[in-house]
Amino acid sequence: MEQIFFVIDSRYYSCSSMIITTNLKLVELKEPSDLVHACIYACFKGASH
Repeated sequence: MEQIFFVIDSRYYSCSSMIITTNLKLVELKEPSDLVHACIYACFKGASH
């Protein structure tokens, strides 16, 4: 999970584009079952412009 955060963070701060795909439903993203997934979703949400 740390690698995922690093990739998102570095691309965000370098203003690089990113395409993210997942097999999760929107509700699973918005209401994650654990803290790690909650942090990753927060990064996705914060990185969108």
